[in-house]
Amino acid sequence: MVIRGSDEVSISAKTKLLGVIGDPVSHSLSPLIHNAALSELALDYVYLAFRVPAYALGAAVEGFRAFGIRGLSVTMPHKAKIGQYLDSLSESSKALNSVNTVYWDTVTGRLCGTSTDGAGFIDGLKLELDFTPSDKVVGVIGTGGAARSIVWSLANEGASQVRVFGRNREKVEQTLLIGGDRCKMATLESLRDCDLLVNATPVGMNGQGDDQTLPVPEWVLQQEMLICDIVYSPIVTAFMQTASAKGCKVLGGLPMLLHQAARAFKHFTGFDPPLQAMTSALESRLQLGDIT
Repeated sequence: MVIRGSDEVSISAKTKLLGVIGDPVSHSLSPLIHNAALSELALDYVYLAFRVPAYALGAAVEGFRAFGIRGLSVTMPHKAKIGQYLDSLSESSKALNSVNTVYWDTVTGRLCGTSTDGAGFIDGLKLELDFTPSDKVVGVIGTGGAARSIVWSLANEGASQVRVFGRNREKVEQTLLIGGDRCKMATLESLRDCDLLVNATPVGMNGQGDDQTLPVPEWVLQQEMLICDIVYSPIVTAFMQTASAKGCKVLGGLPMLLHQAARAFKHFTGFDPPLQAMTSALESRLQLGDIT
C-alpha cells in the first residue's frame, strides 16, 4: 500500500511502473504531476524517482528493458546521452540531441525517445493564451537546453523570425543552427519589436541569486508585447511583474512544465492527461514553497 496524493493506492503484481531518472533527482516535480494524473484516472501505475549517476546510464536503460518499465522521464545530466541506448529517436530529439521522454512503441516494440519540452511550450501558448507563433516575430533569451527546444519548436510552428539573445556569441550561433533560416542573432534593440519575448534562462528563479534581477533591461519591454517566463518558481517572477506594469500580457513557466509532462503521460499510458488535476497538484505544491 502506498499513499498517492490523498489516496491509498494498492500496489500489486499487475501495477505498471513509470519513473524519472537524473542526478540529482530528489527535487523533481515529475512524480507529483504524473501521480496526480494516474490517481485522477484510477490507472494501475505508480511513478517514482530514480537517482542514476552518469556512469550507470547504460545499465539503467538495460534494466528498464529487463524490468518492462513502461516509461521514463529524463532530466539532467542524461538528456544528451540516453539516445545512444534507445532504438528510435523522434525528429525533435535528433535535432536537439536531447531526450526527456522514453517510451515503448506498442506497434513495433521499440524503445523510443523524444523531447516534449518545446512542444509543451507551444501547447502552453495555444491552450492558455490562444497564441499561435505562426507568422509572428519571437525573441528568445538564452541558449541552454530549454532555449534550444523552444527555438526549434517556434521555427517548426512557422514563426516568421526567431531572434536569439545571449551573452555567449558561440552558443547563440549554435542555437541559431537548430532553428535554421528563420533564426537571427538578436540585439537588445531588436527584441523591442517582437510579438512574443521568452525568458528561457534561470534568471529570476528562487535560489538563483537575486530574484529581482531581470533577464533584459526594462526598456526592452513594450506595451501589449506578450512575455513568457519559463521560470515556474516563483509562480510570478519579477520579470512578469515588471512586464505587467508595462502593459504586457504575461505567461509564467507552469504551462510549459505542465504540458511537456502531459505529452509524456500520453506516450506512457495512451490516455489523454487530466490537465486540471495535474495543474492543481502543481499549484498547491508551489504555493506552499515546497520545492528546492
